[in-house]
This record gives sequence, structure tokens and C-alpha cells, in this order.
Amino acid sequence: MLYINISFFKQNLQTQLQTPELANPPIDEMVHKDEKENPHQMQEHEKGNHIDTPLTANGVLPLSHPRDEEPSPAQVMWRGEAMRPIFSIPELATEIKTIELVIAYCRANLTWIYSTVLNAIPNQKESTVKITLLSKCGEEANLPQFIDDHRIKDVNLMKLPNVGGCDYAYAHFINYYISKANLVDADSSLILFIKDTPRTTENFHFPHHSSYRTVSEMIKIASAGEFSCGIKTACDTSPYHDTKILNSFDIPKYVRISDKNNGVAKDSMINFNVHGYKHLQNFHKRALNWQFPNNNLTQVCYGGTFAVPASRIIFLSNDPNERHTFKLIEENLARTDTASSVEEHYIERTWAGILANSLNEKDVALVRGMQRNTKDSLVLRHGSIWGALLGQNNLTCKKN
Repeated sequence: MLYINISFFKQNLQTQLQTPELANPPIDEMVHKDEKENPHQMQEHEKGNHIDTPLTANGVLPLSHPRDEEPSPAQVMWRGEAMRPIFSIPELATEIKTIELVIAYCRANLTWIYSTVLNAIPNQKESTVKITLLSKCGEEANLPQFIDDHRIKDVNLMKLPNVGGCDYAYAHFINYYISKANLVDADSSLILFIKDTPRTTENFHFPHHSSYRTVSEMIKIASAGEFSCGIKTACDTSPYHDTKILNSFDIPKYVRISDKNNGVAKDSMINFNVHGYKHLQNFHKRALNWQFPNNNLTQVCYGGTFAVPASRIIFLSNDPNERHTFKLIEENLARTDTASSVEEHYIERTWAGILANSLNEKDVALVRGMQRNTKDSLVLRHGSIWGALLGQNNLTCKKN
């Protein structure tokens, strides 16, 4: 059986990282200071904001190190894979009965879902599997008949406008789920958000990441009450980002690979940032009236695929401010005047910050202690990865 502990979400939130300086300092001041101290580094990351995939910056990013098969507990924490006891005390755990696949669908052939996703779900005889298809491009006629698969109990189709990328679809589903779900059902459910793009080597465009995280791995982590990202960082890179650097992230232009291949790159950049957001923190303040809960380290999940306990979403929605934040995310992504928007990139870097359980002071100290000591190598700030921690190879990559 799969188990998840619900009882300690509130306790953990109350014991999350607390510092006298909860509000992040003004990013403009921080960036100005960084420019003076590290002018070469700033020039490099400015070059990285070019027309490319979200995380691709060929010729700029250093090579990554492969992972060991059996990481130490500290390395597991560094990699964002730790299943902390506070969320999985056996005697207070709730059995996971339902796994809901939420697929952001445009027009990709979804037959790969059978082999890569459905076949990887553990305890299939004892688990209920549901699928919600968030269809954005009017291609419903080409969908596989998932309901004919004996492993699928229910298939729900939602037709949505083609705006805001997969992030708009996810936000819409989250708000729908909050409005319909009850705590009893959520206590025994987890949700896997996944894009329609096949999880193949050809579609893996994530420097400083080593591979996709398997569906079974994501379910295992989420079943322990944790947020789980769909891709793994290389062993020398952490998914935890320096919050100050992350808050300063901006991207002046972006072209999807599909638009580039179809020769419509110029059109896709029209009205990319119509509201003139300066950076991620400026977007959070102006559009969401929200900030990252941990002003030291924040987890980031790239790629648009992640798993989360359903109870985590419901628990957050019990806070009126957090519930309103989910609504504002959907509203801000519902722009219809452009093929791609800066808001999508901001929200991609926000999901884990909202949905994951923040590190406490002890965990922050552990992760920070594995960082490289060289000042210029404290954080990765090239291309579109701003603030990811770089580790000491003897601590983050080698077996103990």
C-alpha cells in the first residue's frame, strides 16, 4: 500500500523557516550590488536570455556530473528527494487510494501514457487511477480511449482555451479541484501533473539535470507527503535555489521550439511582457500579492511535470490568501493576446515554491553546507536557471 501523512501539514507550516527578515530585500538593490561584485557573471547570464528552450544555453552552461545510484541521506536532501519523517509517521498515515493523472493536452500522441505512465503505477490492483485531460487545442478526436483500459476508473475531459501553456491548465484544474474536492477524498489521493510531450531523450532539454524522474519515483515521494518534480538535477546541482537570486529572474524574450521550427518565432514574441514586470519578485508582488515562504532557499521544478499530495492543495486552500493566490495564477495566465507570455515562465518557477513544504532551518543549514565554497560558484546563474545551488562534488556526488 501507499501511505501519506496528513496530520502534520499545519504543524510543519508553523515550524517552517522563520527569520526576522521574512520579506525579501528589494531585488533592484540586490541586482545592482551583484553587478558591481560579479560583472562578468552578470554579463554571462544576460547573454543567456536568448531565443531558446527554457533551460538551453549551448556553450554557456558547464558540464554536469552524473548521479550515484545510492545517495546518502544528505545527498537525498540536496536533490530534493527527501521524505521527511514529519510527513510520513506510519501510525498516523492515511492510505493512498486514488492517483489522478492530470494531463495538459494540445495535440501530441498520448499513446505513450500507457507504457511510460500507467505501467509504472505501483499497486495497480489496489489503487484507483483517474485521468483528467485538459484539452487546449481542439484535438479531442485524436485522444486515446483511456476509459477502455481496465486500470482506469474514470476519465474527465476539460476543454480549455489555448492560453498560458500547461501552467494555465494546471491552475484551472487546481481551482476546480478545490471547489469540488472534500478533505476525506483528498487525504487518500495524490495528483500527477504531466504534459502531453513524450518523455524521451529527444525532448529532454534541461542542462544541469540528469534524467526524468520515473512515475513510480514521483508517486513514492508524493505518497510521503512531499512535492516531487518530474526531472532530476545532476548530482552537483540542487533544485533548491537561492531565493534572492531566483526572485531577480527575468526573461526578455522566448520562442518555443515548435514556433522556431514553424518559422513564426517573431510572432510569438509579440506582447510577451505587456505588464512590464521587472522580474519574478515584481510579478509576485503586483500580480499575486504573494512571496516565497522561505527567504533563504526555494525549490524550483522545471519542465511542467510534478506530483503533489491532493491534501496539500486542500490544506493550502484553507488559507484565504493562498486560495486567492491560486485564483490569481489562473487569471494572470488567461491572456489571449499572445502565443507565449512571461507569466508562464514566472509560474513555472513558482509551483514548487507554493506546493512544496519549505525547508526548516536545520534542512537549510544542511543544504547550504554542501554548497561550493568558491564565491563565484555559489549559485548557477546562466541562461534561464537563476539561483540553483552548485555543490561540492565530494559531498553531493561521491558515495560515502
